[in-house]
Amino acid sequence: MDNSLARMVSTAGHPAVLMPAAAVIASPGSLAGVALSVSLACAVMVVAYSVYKVRRGDWAHVDASVSAERAEFNLLVGTALLLASGALWLADLHVAVPTVVGLSGLIVVAGHLLRRVAKLSLHVAFAVFAAFLVWPNHIAAGALAVAILGVSWSRLALHRHVAADIIVGAVAGASAGLAFHVAMSWLAA
Repeated sequence: MDNSLARMVSTAGHPAVLMPAAAVIASPGSLAGVALSVSLACAVMVVAYSVYKVRRGDWAHVDASVSAERAEFNLLVGTALLLASGALWLADLHVAVPTVVGLSGLIVVAGHLLRRVAKLSLHVAFAVFAAFLVWPNHIAAGALAVAILGVSWSRLALHRHVAADIIVGAVAGASAGLAFHVAMSWLAA
């Protein structure tokens, strides 16, 4: 079977695409530019590192699907996102921005910690997280629900994950999304 459709869906549903889109949709007015800038900076960092590792010959694919590659990726990116979250808190930005970056780091760290049990699908986790971030925008959340299904299918079709990995990713993304909304209501009070 030709996997070009699955590759296209996987690329369109990549966290580096969905998270900046969610940042713009979810952010009110003046915060949208800051949220987009931070989200794009994180995405560029992750993609650039993955491309660098492949071009250097250290990794077989930018997906970091091999166990050792994935462990290195998750540890480095998770730590970088958590450090970036701390720096953003110190920069005194709107609390939503460092909170999203920190929760993103926790998703990746969860993938690292669970690596012996499941290869958590970061694509699915971030698609679900993005859907929670845009809530209560029903149109955007609905579009992201469709994206979640497409991304889940693509990751299975490309043999990057098994069903358990998809489920674990969805749970991680939903947990981060719920934590975000709880944190925002708590911090707003």
